Amino acid sequence: MYDTTASGAVNVKIQYATTDVQDSYVQCQVGALVGEDINMSGCFAGGENTITISGQVYTYTYTPETENRSGRTIAGFSTQLEEKLKNGPNAPYTDFEYFRRYYGTSDYADQWVSAAFAGGQTSFTNGNADFSQYGMEGREQIIKKGTAYMNVFMYVLREFEDALDDCKRGCINCNDDPVHAWDEGVCFYTGSLEGQDGVASEYLLHELADKRSLDFRT
Repeated sequence: MYDTTASGAVNVKIQYATTDVQDSYVQCQVGALVGEDINMSGCFAGGENTITISGQVYTYTYTPETENRSGRTIAGFSTQLEEKLKNGPNAPYTDFEYFRRYYGTSDYADQWVSAAFAGGQTSFTNGNADFSQYGMEGREQIIKKGTAYMNVFMYVLREFEDALDDCKRGCINCNDDPVHAWDEGVCFYTGSLEGQDGVASEYLLHELADKRSLDFRT
């Protein structure tokens, strides 16, 4: 249960415990997953049940199939940029501003992918596209590339900027936060399938760099 939960609250939000083992890091996975990808083996029991906390028994109702929501989404990587990179404590950030000024909006990546899903048009200042001209295969590629290389890319930079903002010079024991932020940026850049040697095929920016390095002989 979150520390911000008010005393006497009727609707509470919880977060399932996680581990460092990627294959089994959490055993309640629903969110936007479908079919065989859903894993509810570690979810609280559904329906009306009880839970004991510090010796006190509480009755609750819960529907795992519909009441599990992802706390962090790839769409959120884009929709949160206005707050984090344009209006943050050290904002605006230079690299983000290049994209925001070109497209005329902070959530350009989310709008791009959403328009492709809908088969509609974007309404940017520059760089517009009409996805009604594409079939399903074309839109599939646009969605895949836009998700990985537009949404994720700018949030990787956001994590690196956050690490630099939090870094305290000359203080060897007070830099856990920037190290954590930098690690997150690296994680979002590489993904979870690269392996320790980075040779395995993946879907995010590290894999894109691997492929384009062959094209440009770098």
